[in-house]
Amino acid sequence: MVMATPYLMMNGEATPNMMMNGVATPYLMMNGEATSSLMMNGVATPKMMMSGEVTPYLMMNGEVTPYLMMNGVATPYLMMNGEATSNLMMNGVATPKMIMNGEATPYQMMNGEATPTMMMQGEAKLMILKLEAPPKLTAPLRPTKMSPRHPERLRPV
Repeated sequence: MVMATPYLMMNGEATPNMMMNGVATPYLMMNGEATSSLMMNGVATPKMMMSGEVTPYLMMNGEVTPYLMMNGVATPYLMMNGEATSNLMMNGVATPKMIMNGEATPYQMMNGEATPTMMMQGEAKLMILKLEAPPKLTAPLRPTKMSPRHPERLRPV
């Protein structure tokens, strides 16, 4: 077993035993390298944050790194606050904030769902298609006595 001396500890050098047990030295922490112990506890080092890597702890608390934002991955925190990422927009998922503000995603537009903003601006996309027409409109229109278009269809009175 390799033991760490005060000198090693002071200089932040890690021994195989320390690495195996996931103990982080000041040197490791300073350089932002994560050990197994750090990963297991979900602690993010500066290097990990800079690279946008996410630990379970970060995910659980809904904190977002540049990597997550760039790839459009939404954490529970983002979803809860209604913030939309590029991935959400691409998949047409609307967050509570978007719905509340009446913003429509491509998915909603494609499926003809109208949001308050669309309705307010008079753009009820495909909503008419979803409504059932009354029987009066669905029946074929019969020519009347006064039909100027088809005089041959006029019935004798």
